[in-house]
Amino acid sequence: MIDAVLASGLEVRVLERVLQRKRDVLRVDARVDASYLDVVASKLGDRVLALWWTKVVDTIAREIHASCDESSVVRQILTNNYPRLVQLFLPRLEPLLAARLGGVTSVRDLQSSVASVLISDEDTGCAGDVDLAQSPNVRYSDWGMRVLWTRLLSVFEAEYVNKAASRMDDSVSRCFPAPPPAGLVDAQSTWAQRHNTKSDELQAVSTVPNRKLVASVVRSVGTELEMAKSDARLCTMVARAATRAISSFVATTKDRLLSVMDNPRVVDPCAATAHPMTRSVIGLINCVEALRVGISELCQPADQPLTAPAQSVLCTCRDELQTFIDAQSDVLLDAADRAISQALLDVDNSSLWSHAEHALQWLQTQVLEPLDPRRSSRVHTMTDSYLTLFVHTVCVTMPLTETAKLRLASELPQLEFACSQAASTMGVRVTGDAYKSVRQMRPLLFMTSRELAQVLGERSAEWSSVSELDLLNHVVCRVATEEEAACVPHELLGCSRREWLGCVAGSEFVESTDVCRNKEMLHLWDTRNLSASCRAVVCECLKRMLEHKLADDLVALIQAALSMK
Repeated sequence: MIDAVLASGLEVRVLERVLQRKRDVLRVDARVDASYLDVVASKLGDRVLALWWTKVVDTIAREIHASCDESSVVRQILTNNYPRLVQLFLPRLEPLLAARLGGVTSVRDLQSSVASVLISDEDTGCAGDVDLAQSPNVRYSDWGMRVLWTRLLSVFEAEYVNKAASRMDDSVSRCFPAPPPAGLVDAQSTWAQRHNTKSDELQAVSTVPNRKLVASVVRSVGTELEMAKSDARLCTMVARAATRAISSFVATTKDRLLSVMDNPRVVDPCAATAHPMTRSVIGLINCVEALRVGISELCQPADQPLTAPAQSVLCTCRDELQTFIDAQSDVLLDAADRAISQALLDVDNSSLWSHAEHALQWLQTQVLEPLDPRRSSRVHTMTDSYLTLFVHTVCVTMPLTETAKLRLASELPQLEFACSQAASTMGVRVTGDAYKSVRQMRPLLFMTSRELAQVLGERSAEWSSVSELDLLNHVVCRVATEEEAACVPHELLGCSRREWLGCVAGSEFVESTDVCRNKEMLHLWDTRNLSASCRAVVCECLKRMLEHKLADDLVALIQAALSMK
């Protein structure tokens, strides 16, 4: 049939070309020397090929729609094989449909058809001027293709996309089955009690979808896109349907995460024992990550690339999945970060290191090791922050007795090792100034006052990783340990040692930067520049220490500290 349509259409096209070449010397519609084609078009209302093509499409559409009304099997076959239905007409009818090849053109617009196409294009986000893979010369904006799509193909296209969306939605639904009836829940609880299994552990197993089912979602999306590759318009519509299915997956995952994290113990790094549901949170995040990886692979298939509009839709979906993953994993990382930072800032607590070590272990074993998304940059920033923060803590420790020095010297390598282990799970090495400063604190603790004064005087490159403010604080604590009457910065300001340490560490570690409660010191304290204010206060402490009678080595140490630039 298609061959007969093509043969007849080519004959009509030849006739139209002949009419276009022949000129009428008579006046026709106030025009002189008009072609016979213009004369015929003015009489018939359109060009010959356009009229013929419209009647042919109407006839085929009438027969097909009648067959579909009589038999649901026929409709189902045509719907399920819609890409092949398009291939029935293309590329064999390309000479008739492609306007750039001299195909069907019209002197009038199909008003209803044009409106229908434009509405569909807005709904799918796909430009009407798109190519078909099997016929790159044919565009949906071509008049002949508009007639074919509007009067015949559009119905089957819509049904095909709906069925494809339903199949992808079903694959998502299988990942999150409906909850069991109440009787089965009671039976599970009884079984758990009989076998000494905690109900939390049983709930953890049922919360996270099976990874094979998640993989089936990606396969379902890939299969539907593969079937629709031949038509850019259809491929884009299927890609948008896939995006809606994936959005449903993410929405369900988010609801489960919220229900799990309603229990504050689930995300508690300081708990004596890790909660079983913590792994469920990680499992849900990993499922979305597996989905993101699968969509990323579909964006750029190795064999045959997707059309540009469909690829753009999938790339947007992939980026949204990445944003969701980062946001949800940040909840866990933020909880660990707060716990570790607060433990390291609790300078008056003798169990400072044990609390920080416990939270670091929770971060490594409960979050980073089972977490699939690579958060290397965030983890690197966190570990650097802990190393720097502990150096601040060491430098404000007072009294700096031999016992305190030995304790700090043992805790420094333990912190370094714990941070290295946590970072290595993300493929990150602990290096940089923070790492170097921790390495240098151990010999710094056991230097004599004369040796330290020499280091401060020379300020060689090997000590450049330790900040000037930390060195000044360390000098203050050394002198204050040996001279009880000496003042220290937090006492001079009238704040707690915890508040002072927060100001030294940075504004993000203090609730309020307005910690100066001594009116005599207000001229030195500028909340807009904490680093400069802290240095000014420490220098003031050192100057006041010189007013006391001190040993010569301590005087030399203070003078070396004040002379640092």
